[in-house]
Amino acid sequence: MKTLGPETISKLTIAPLFDFMASVQGTHNLGNDVTLRDTDHDAIRQAMDGYLSKFRIRTGEDESFITYLSPHERDEFKNALLCLEHHFEAPDHLGESEERSKGEIQKIMAAIRVVKPTLAKPGLILRWENRDGTWELAGFNKVGFDIYTAREEDLEPFDAADLAILLKMMPRVYDAYSTHGGERFNRVANALNFFEMGYRLFVVDVRFVIFTTSLESLFVTSDRRMGYQFRERISRFLTSEPLERQHLHDTCREIYKIRSAIVHGGAVPGGVEVLHESMLLLQDIGRRCLQRILQDDLTFSRFQTGAMELGGFLSQIP
Repeated sequence: MKTLGPETISKLTIAPLFDFMASVQGTHNLGNDVTLRDTDHDAIRQAMDGYLSKFRIRTGEDESFITYLSPHERDEFKNALLCLEHHFEAPDHLGESEERSKGEIQKIMAAIRVVKPTLAKPGLILRWENRDGTWELAGFNKVGFDIYTAREEDLEPFDAADLAILLKMMPRVYDAYSTHGGERFNRVANALNFFEMGYRLFVVDVRFVIFTTSLESLFVTSDRRMGYQFRERISRFLTSEPLERQHLHDTCREIYKIRSAIVHGGAVPGGVEVLHESMLLLQDIGRRCLQRILQDDLTFSRFQTGAMELGGFLSQIP
C-alpha cells in the first residue's frame, strides 16, 4: 500500500452507480466532503488495470486474477456513469478514515434510494490522488452483499430534477443522522436505515417486512391499534384528496395484512404475485413519505418530536 505523506491526498470513491444514465454531469457538492460526479472512465480503467495487474498470475496459457472482484463486478466499476467521492486529507489512522467514509457514503446512498430506485452497490475504491492531479488505486473494499430490485421496480435515469431533490434533502438527512446512534434515536434516520436495508436483502418476504418497518418507525407511535395508525396516518399525511386518500388507506390496510401474515406465520393473501405487486406499492409509498419529510423544514421538525407529540400531530391532520 502506498505510504501516506504530505504529497498525497487519499480519497474513498464509491462506485458503481451503473444503472443511472449520464444525464447529470460535472461535480456536485452534497456536503460533509462528499461529491457526486460523472465518472472519468479512462482514469478508472487505467488505474484498475494497473491495480489488478499486481495480482495477475499465469496458469498454462490463461491468465487469472487473484482478487475478490468478479469480472462482472470489475466491469461495473469500470463502466460506472456516476460515482460518489468522500474527500479527506491523508490521515494518520487510515482505518478510522475508511469507517468514517463508509458512514458518509451510506447516508448518501440511503438518500439517493429515496429519490429513485438504484442498483448501486456500496463498494468502495480506495485511491490516492497526487498533488499533480494523477491518481492510482490502493485497494478495494467490497461489501459482501448485492442490491436487489428483483422483478419489482423499474430503474430510471437519474437526471437533473432528481439531483435537485437530493440536494434539497441532504441538509435534513445530515441533521437526522447527527442525532442517531448509540443511546440517541432519530426516527427519520431510523426509517432511512430500514428503507436502505430493504435493498440489501434478497428474500422477498423479509424485504417486505423491512420496508414496512421503515414506515412503521415514522407513523406508528404507540403499541395500540398499530394497523389503524399505519393506514390512517399515512393516507392522511400523503394526500387530502378524498378518493386518493381512500385508495391509500385501502392499500396500506392490505400492506399491513401481508406484513402481519409474514411476521406471524400466516399465508400471504393472494400468494407470491400479490406480494410482488404490493412490494412495488410499499416502496413507492415509503419513498413519497420520506421525500416529503426531508424536503420541508416544518414537516421534518414534526418528526423530530417525541412519540406523544408526533402522534398528536399525525392524528390531527384533517
